[in-house]
Amino acid sequence: MKKEIKGRMILPRNTFHKVKEVPQGYRVVLFSEKYKEKWVQLFVNLDIFSKEECEEMISSDRETFKTYCTLVLKDDELVASAGLCKDEKDRYYLGYLAVNEENQGKGIGSYLVSKVSYVYDTIPSRYPLYAPISTRFYREIMLLSRLDYLPFMGALNGKSEEKSKQDWKKITDFLKEKSLKN
Repeated sequence: MKKEIKGRMILPRNTFHKVKEVPQGYRVVLFSEKYKEKWVQLFVNLDIFSKEECEEMISSDRETFKTYCTLVLKDDELVASAGLCKDEKDRYYLGYLAVNEENQGKGIGSYLVSKVSYVYDTIPSRYPLYAPISTRFYREIMLLSRLDYLPFMGALNGKSEEKSKQDWKKITDFLKEKSLKN
């Protein structure tokens, strides 16, 4: 696929009734200044965000970060992150999802998504939790699909319902192609 395709996945309310177990050998903490540099490095190393983008995200909504950003450590190494973020309309979404390459495939991403989704259900809201996605991070789309997130095919941010459906057809074809190669 030459062009990155972006979309959204949504999670119906009350999907997670309990949080998945954190894999053995890992521990969980909330974000604090103590982990700021390690958090930035995680996202820079995975080529998700630049250092400047990371620092802007942290400084723009520090309280949400401290309250809803969950980190996973192995020994003293930060290996994963996920949290609730707020968009321009003050709606929460699943964001900051990253697991370093050495720790992928060990259940850490599933734990984090279940944890953040469960926490979201404790917050009063009339909107479902959503996750912005991109074919650039196709493993995230596959993970979210396994955890009951659904493609959002409605009109959104200037994209028509028809365009969303076309994009999801392309995303689905792309994921099928990727799964055949693996």
